[in-house]
Amino acid sequence: MQIQSYIKYNRISPIKLRTLLSDIRKLTPQEATDKLFLMQDRSAKMLHRAIKSAITSANSANYEGSSLVFKEIIVEAGPSFKRFRAGSRGMASPYKRPTSHIKIILTGEKVTEEKVVNKPEKKEVKVKSIKPNK
Repeated sequence: MQIQSYIKYNRISPIKLRTLLSDIRKLTPQEATDKLFLMQDRSAKMLHRAIKSAITSANSANYEGSSLVFKEIIVEAGPSFKRFRAGSRGMASPYKRPTSHIKIILTGEKVTEEKVVNKPEKKEVKVKSIKPNK
């Protein structure tokens, strides 16, 4: 089975995010989050957030944490914000602020353990009746 996490419209260039992907694909998701947490790079913080989101959704869907493996990590280019900077002789020079989308797909084995709930024994409670005063 697959678990998918999709983080959209990150305000960072996809080129900066893709520099870390080759190192992370080889690791397990838990090792990748540990490694990215210690990095000071801004792109590492965004990838850490995306992987952590995928692990959390896998845990809520009853997947075993040790069996999770990356199937795909894709960084796509999102829409660019178009901006202008003041130029010489009253002109404006345009530039773009790129955004990116991070898509993470995890695979693993689902936990099939059935939870056994022990029901507490019913205890008899003696209730005293109270007569109202006149």
